[in-house]
Amino acid sequence: MGVEKITSKILGEAESTAKDMLRESEATCRELLEDAETRAQEMIRTAEKESDAERRKIVKRSVSVAEIDGRKILLEAKQKLIGDCFDRAVEKIVGMDTERYIGFLAGIVRSSGNVTGEIVMNEKDSDRLGKRLAEKLNKEISGGKFVLSEEKAKIKGGLLLKNGPVYTNGSIETLVEERYDELSSEVAAILFDD
Repeated sequence: MGVEKITSKILGEAESTAKDMLRESEATCRELLEDAETRAQEMIRTAEKESDAERRKIVKRSVSVAEIDGRKILLEAKQKLIGDCFDRAVEKIVGMDTERYIGFLAGIVRSSGNVTGEIVMNEKDSDRLGKRLAEKLNKEISGGKFVLSEEKAKIKGGLLLKNGPVYTNGSIETLVEERYDELSSEVAAILFDD
Protein backbone atom coordinates (compact mmCIF):
# COMPACT_ATOMS: atom_id res chain seq x y z
CA MET A 1 0.00 0.00 0.00
CA GLY A 2 1.53 3.31 -1.07
CA VAL A 3 1.99 6.45 0.97
CA GLU A 4 -0.80 8.11 -1.06
CA LYS A 5 -3.36 5.47 -0.12
CA ILE A 6 -2.38 5.61 3.55
CA THR A 7 -2.45 9.40 3.49
CA SER A 8 -5.90 9.28 1.89
CA LYS A 9 -7.21 7.03 4.67
CA ILE A 10 -5.71 9.29 7.32
CA LEU A 11 -7.22 12.35 5.67
CA GLY A 12 -10.65 10.83 5.97
CA GLU A 13 -10.13 10.22 9.68
CA ALA A 14 -8.62 13.63 10.20
CA GLU A 15 -11.35 15.56 8.41
CA SER A 16 -13.76 15.64 11.34
CA THR A 17 -10.93 16.47 13.75
CA ALA A 18 -9.88 19.28 11.43
CA LYS A 19 -13.38 20.72 11.33
CA ASP A 20 -13.58 20.69 15.14
CA MET A 21 -10.21 22.39 15.43
CA LEU A 22 -11.22 24.97 12.84
CA ARG A 23 -14.42 25.72 14.75
CA GLU A 24 -12.35 26.23 17.90
CA SER A 25 -9.90 28.45 16.02
CA GLU A 26 -12.73 30.49 14.53
CA ALA A 27 -14.27 30.88 17.99
CA THR A 28 -10.93 32.14 19.27
CA CYS A 29 -10.79 34.58 16.36
CA ARG A 30 -14.28 35.85 17.17
CA GLU A 31 -13.28 36.32 20.81
CA LEU A 32 -10.20 38.27 19.71
CA LEU A 33 -12.31 40.47 17.47
CA GLU A 34 -14.85 41.09 20.24
CA ASP A 35 -12.05 41.91 22.66
CA ALA A 36 -10.48 44.27 20.13
CA GLU A 37 -13.82 45.97 19.58
CA THR A 38 -14.31 46.40 23.33
CA ARG A 39 -10.82 47.87 23.66
CA ALA A 40 -11.48 50.11 20.69
CA GLN A 41 -14.69 51.42 22.31
CA GLU A 42 -12.76 52.18 25.49
CA MET A 43 -10.13 53.99 23.46
CA ILE A 44 -12.85 55.98 21.71
CA ARG A 45 -14.26 57.13 25.03
CA THR A 46 -10.80 58.09 26.21
CA ALA A 47 -10.03 59.86 22.98
CA GLU A 48 -13.28 61.84 22.74
CA LYS A 49 -11.31 65.01 23.20
CA GLU A 50 -9.28 64.20 20.13
CA SER A 51 -10.46 64.65 16.57
CA ASP A 52 -12.86 62.25 14.86
CA ALA A 53 -10.18 61.31 12.36
CA GLU A 54 -7.78 60.27 15.12
CA ARG A 55 -10.45 58.15 16.81
CA ARG A 56 -11.21 56.36 13.55
CA LYS A 57 -7.51 55.64 13.06
CA ILE A 58 -7.28 54.14 16.54
CA VAL A 59 -10.33 51.94 16.00
CA LYS A 60 -9.19 50.86 12.54
CA ARG A 61 -5.72 50.02 13.83
CA SER A 62 -7.09 47.98 16.75
CA VAL A 63 -9.47 46.04 14.52
CA SER A 64 -6.70 45.42 11.96
CA VAL A 65 -4.39 44.06 14.65
CA ALA A 66 -7.14 41.77 15.94
CA GLU A 67 -7.91 40.53 12.42
CA ILE A 68 -4.22 39.80 11.78
CA ASP A 69 -3.94 37.98 15.11
CA GLY A 70 -7.03 35.96 14.25
CA ARG A 71 -5.62 34.98 10.84
CA LYS A 72 -2.32 33.98 12.46
CA ILE A 73 -4.11 31.74 14.96
CA LEU A 74 -6.17 30.14 12.19
CA LEU A 75 -3.08 29.58 10.01
CA GLU A 76 -1.14 28.03 12.91
CA ALA A 77 -4.04 25.68 13.65
CA LYS A 78 -4.23 24.63 10.00
CA GLN A 79 -0.48 24.05 9.79
CA LYS A 80 -0.58 21.95 12.95
CA LEU A 81 -3.41 19.83 11.54
CA ILE A 82 -1.51 19.23 8.32
CA GLY A 83 1.60 18.26 10.30
CA ASP A 84 -0.52 15.93 12.44
CA CYS A 85 -1.80 14.20 9.29
CA PHE A 86 1.73 13.48 8.15
CA ASP A 87 2.68 12.27 11.64
CA ARG A 88 -0.30 9.93 11.53
CA ALA A 89 0.83 8.67 8.13
CA VAL A 90 4.17 7.66 9.67
CA GLU A 91 2.36 5.93 12.55
CA LYS A 92 0.00 4.09 10.18
CA ILE A 93 2.84 2.83 8.01
CA VAL A 94 4.91 1.72 11.00
CA GLY A 95 1.80 0.09 12.49
CA MET A 96 1.01 -2.07 9.45
CA ASP A 97 0.65 -5.80 10.02
CA THR A 98 4.03 -7.53 9.84
CA GLU A 99 3.73 -9.20 6.43
CA ARG A 100 2.48 -6.06 4.77
CA TYR A 101 5.19 -3.97 6.45
CA ILE A 102 7.90 -6.38 5.29
CA GLY A 103 6.55 -6.08 1.74
CA PHE A 104 6.53 -2.31 2.02
CA LEU A 105 10.15 -2.26 3.25
CA ALA A 106 11.20 -4.66 0.51
CA GLY A 107 9.71 -2.23 -1.99
CA ILE A 108 11.84 0.57 -0.55
CA VAL A 109 14.98 -1.52 -1.01
CA ARG A 110 13.99 -2.60 -4.53
CA SER A 111 13.38 1.00 -5.54
CA SER A 112 16.89 1.93 -4.35
CA GLY A 113 18.38 -0.30 -7.06
CA ASN A 114 20.79 -1.95 -4.61
CA VAL A 115 21.36 -5.70 -4.69
CA THR A 116 23.60 -5.88 -1.61
CA GLY A 117 23.90 -4.11 1.68
CA GLU A 118 23.43 -4.14 5.41
CA ILE A 119 19.90 -3.45 6.57
CA VAL A 120 19.96 -1.06 9.53
CA MET A 121 16.67 -0.75 11.43
CA ASN A 122 15.41 0.50 14.75
CA GLU A 123 15.71 -2.03 17.55
CA LYS A 124 12.04 -3.03 17.57
CA ASP A 125 11.80 -3.67 13.82
CA SER A 126 15.21 -5.34 13.72
CA ASP A 127 14.19 -7.86 16.38
CA ARG A 128 10.67 -8.34 15.02
CA LEU A 129 11.24 -8.70 11.29
CA GLY A 130 14.79 -7.83 10.25
CA LYS A 131 15.96 -11.34 9.38
CA ARG A 132 12.74 -12.10 7.51
CA LEU A 133 13.17 -8.94 5.45
CA ALA A 134 16.76 -9.86 4.53
CA GLU A 135 15.64 -13.37 3.54
CA LYS A 136 12.79 -11.99 1.42
CA LEU A 137 15.12 -9.59 -0.38
CA ASN A 138 17.71 -12.29 -1.03
CA LYS A 139 15.01 -14.51 -2.56
CA GLU A 140 13.30 -11.82 -4.63
CA ILE A 141 16.27 -9.82 -5.92
CA SER A 142 18.56 -11.55 -8.37
CA GLY A 143 22.04 -11.67 -6.86
CA GLY A 144 20.67 -10.27 -3.61
CA LYS A 145 23.11 -10.31 -0.72
CA PHE A 146 21.43 -8.49 2.11
CA VAL A 147 22.24 -8.98 5.78
CA LEU A 148 20.69 -7.56 8.91
CA SER A 149 23.13 -5.18 10.56
CA GLU A 150 23.87 -5.27 14.28
CA GLU A 151 23.79 -1.48 14.13
CA LYS A 152 20.52 0.12 15.27
CA ALA A 153 19.08 3.32 13.82
CA LYS A 154 17.21 5.98 15.75
CA ILE A 155 14.25 6.09 13.40
CA LYS A 156 10.53 5.45 13.93
CA GLY A 157 10.40 2.90 11.15
CA GLY A 158 11.71 1.91 7.78
CA LEU A 159 15.38 1.22 7.25
CA LEU A 160 18.77 2.50 6.28
CA LEU A 161 20.64 0.48 3.67
CA LYS A 162 24.38 0.54 4.32
CA ASN A 163 26.91 -0.16 1.57
CA GLY A 164 30.34 0.51 3.03
CA PRO A 165 30.36 4.07 4.31
CA VAL A 166 27.29 5.04 2.24
CA TYR A 167 23.79 4.92 3.72
CA THR A 168 20.60 5.03 1.67
CA ASN A 169 17.89 6.55 3.87
CA GLY A 170 14.64 4.64 3.64
CA SER A 171 13.27 5.71 7.02
CA ILE A 172 9.52 6.23 7.02
CA GLU A 173 9.97 9.72 8.45
CA THR A 174 12.24 10.72 5.57
CA LEU A 175 9.99 9.18 2.92
CA VAL A 176 6.95 11.04 4.27
CA GLU A 177 8.96 14.26 4.71
CA GLU A 178 10.12 14.08 1.08
CA ARG A 179 6.47 14.09 -0.03
CA TYR A 180 5.39 16.85 2.42
CA ASP A 181 5.69 19.80 0.03
CA GLU A 182 4.08 17.84 -2.78
CA LEU A 183 1.10 16.63 -0.74
CA SER A 184 0.52 19.35 1.88
CA SER A 185 -1.59 21.53 -0.43
CA GLU A 186 -3.75 18.50 -1.32
CA VAL A 187 -4.11 17.63 2.36
CA ALA A 188 -5.09 21.23 3.14
CA ALA A 189 -7.67 21.25 0.34
CA ILE A 190 -9.27 18.08 1.68
CA LEU A 191 -9.18 19.11 5.35
CA PHE A 192 -10.24 22.72 5.04
CA ASP A 193 -12.34 22.76 1.87
CA ASP A 194 -11.05 26.27 1.06
